Amino acid sequence: MFLTPHGRPWRLVGASNARKNLYRILERAGIPREDRSGRSVDIHALRTTYGSRMAREGVPPQVLQYLMGHADVQTTMKHYVFLRMEDAQKALTSITPLPRASANPDSADRAPAEVLWNKIGTD
Repeated sequence: MFLTPHGRPWRLVGASNARKNLYRILERAGIPREDRSGRSVDIHALRTTYGSRMAREGVPPQVLQYLMGHADVQTTMKHYVFLRMEDAQKALTSITPLPRASANPDSADRAPAEVLWNKIGTD
């Protein structure tokens, strides 16, 4: 997902070298290592941003797990994907609503979902 300035995966480089390279890149880009609230920018912060943004775009958890190189999808979801209330609202508003039930319950033009529901015996 993230490569060194020489195009090699970070995992092949020592952790301290990866950190030094990241700090050098941040400095060149004019990005402070800490934001106004004191949160630091590090490789895990970048991975969390990546995971969260990919999840917001609808990438399935198993695909995101593969892309991030985790052995277990729980690692991906627990440590690298953080969603906001706006994400839940967006998901709920994108759902297609069920057809409304007709005023006459014996009407032949009932919605298929309602007919199935009634056949289950929960009317």
